[in-house]
Amino acid sequence: MLEGGPLAAATEHTTANPAALREQFTIAHEQGYATDKDETALGICCLAAPVLNHLSHIAGAVSIAGTDPGLRTESADMAKAITSAAAQISQRLGHIGTP
Repeated sequence: MLEGGPLAAATEHTTANPAALREQFTIAHEQGYATDKDETALGICCLAAPVLNHLSHIAGAVSIAGTDPGLRTESADMAKAITSAAAQISQRLGHIGTP
């Protein structure tokens, strides 16, 4: 998927460049969650954290979406909440360590 040319953009804020998207993946991995700010739909923001299974494979995600600026102004608190919830679910699935 990321080996070809630019990806389809849903809005002018969508990351359509594969190299830029890889960089966003790196940032999401380092901080433990991903963000979407106006990339899928204008005025909508999303935060998501991975849920890992006993093999440390992604089994799902915990996410929250809301309107901008509502979610954007509370994103630090929301990020803590979703990463905590994802970690708890991951532990129940047998994951050991930090997602």
